[in-house]
Amino acid sequence: MPLPLASTLPVLDFSFCEIQDVRDLLRVPARHGKAYVAPVQETAATTQETQPRPKDRDNDEDDDDGAHSGQEDDTSTAGKDSLKKGPSGGSGEPETEEAMQNAVQYITSSVKLGNNRLADASSLTSVLKVVVIDSVKTITSLDLSLNLLTSIPGCLAELTHLAVLYLHANAIKDVEEVHKLKPLEELYFLTLNGNPIENTKNYRFFVLWALPKLKSLDFVTYSKRDRETVGTYVSFFKPGQPARKKGSGGR
Repeated sequence: MPLPLASTLPVLDFSFCEIQDVRDLLRVPARHGKAYVAPVQETAATTQETQPRPKDRDNDEDDDDGAHSGQEDDTSTAGKDSLKKGPSGGSGEPETEEAMQNAVQYITSSVKLGNNRLADASSLTSVLKVVVIDSVKTITSLDLSLNLLTSIPGCLAELTHLAVLYLHANAIKDVEEVHKLKPLEELYFLTLNGNPIENTKNYRFFVLWALPKLKSLDFVTYSKRDRETVGTYVSFFKPGQPARKKGSGGR
């Protein structure tokens, strides 16, 4: 089934759901969102073509689930395989595998996960591949604000069309973390205020140097003068180079 344009897709809202583990998205009902429903015509056609034998019913039903999801192809399967291995690469928990089979799938371009208790979101995209139809291509906005994150999830680089990212009011300490967002060529709006990195000297210029396509940081638009100043900042502070040790000739 062809999906609507990303800009017309409804918001998927998991904010204020007391989520502590991204895998909770497989079990917790969204506060708001549009669930994907397989077209009746596709379902009927699949049933007629399959006609499973009794002993093969389990396998055939699994195949039907993939067909009914429409857009659940390689990305959804990859997400499930990743989660089955568990967060550390070991065997996944039985309840997680059951949750994957029963997870509601949604159609959306914007996911809200703010005001939860997430301290680790390293497997977030694997979960989104299960929960959101064609997530890698459709998600353009993601809200992870007001959580407990100490680093920027590197997996976000998989969301190739992500344009808006809220990360404010977390516990991210190292400004170098923003380099993880470099692969996101469409990212233009970012929030990081309320994190310890906000106190880094020349913080706004460092972020713009690392992400030159960014248009707005912390709800404030970068001006033409800001972009001109970045050149001076780079010449003077030389970001990205090893810091000079004290007593090595520098003041």
